[in-house]
Amino acid sequence: MASRRTAVYGVVLLSQLVGFAFAVVVTGVRGEPVPTGTDVAWSVVAGVLGVTGITALYRGLAVGRMGIVAPVTGVLAAVIPVTVGIVLQGLPQPLVLVGIGLAIVAVVLVTRVADEGEGREGLAEALVGGVAIGLMGVAIAQFSDGVAFGALSILR
Repeated sequence: MASRRTAVYGVVLLSQLVGFAFAVVVTGVRGEPVPTGTDVAWSVVAGVLGVTGITALYRGLAVGRMGIVAPVTGVLAAVIPVTVGIVLQGLPQPLVLVGIGLAIVAVVLVTRVADEGEGREGLAEALVGGVAIGLMGVAIAQFSDGVAFGALSILR
């Protein structure tokens, strides 16, 4: 079990380093302005949420069923920003609402399937991962216009 945990953290660290290097290069190429104090603060919040979410997702995939962990995390990561958008900006198009509803129904159906394997192991990690990744998207949406990759460098 310890080797799985170490592997999960190693994958997260490597992915963060690669993302950081890419974001720094693109920031320089695009000539973006230096992020403001507010952008730095949102970047730090988004970074903590991102690392928490990705680590929980990978941990859930390591200990649980991919057929439960992946869809739960994915749907939460999508529904949370949409929900915040609905609260702040109003309802989206009806087709979008139908898609969200179908995704929620699909997750309920997938997570109800029981087999003789791991059962629902990884579900807690999927919930943490989905909420954290969804909130990370909300935090990223707070960046100032024209500031993207500089803030993403800080996020990493």
